[in-house]
Amino acid sequence: MKILIVYDSKTGHTEKMAQSVARGAETVGAKVTLKRAEAVTLQEFQKADGIIMGSPTYFGQMSSKLKHIIDDSIEVHTQMTGKVGAAFTSSAGTAQAPKPRS
Repeated sequence: MKILIVYDSKTGHTEKMAQSVARGAETVGAKVTLKRAEAVTLQEFQKADGIIMGSPTYFGQMSSKLKHIIDDSIEVHTQMTGKVGAAFTSSAGTAQAPKPRS
């Protein structure tokens, strides 16, 4: 089984998760290709038996790089039948602790 793991990561957190997912897939005998979003091709989507996508969460949405890939994949969507898919995400809060009153 050939698994393609595509991810976007600015801080490295989602990249670490992608590496962990890859190690897990390899332990069950899958041949894994790990790619950053900007380096993946639609041909790689077609060759994979399964596709796993990982993205940071920005205001409740996936990164624009992952969204762009999904939008472009419409060109090969008829060749995606029967493939297994999965996704993962990472997120952090942006809220700051309240400042003490003087």
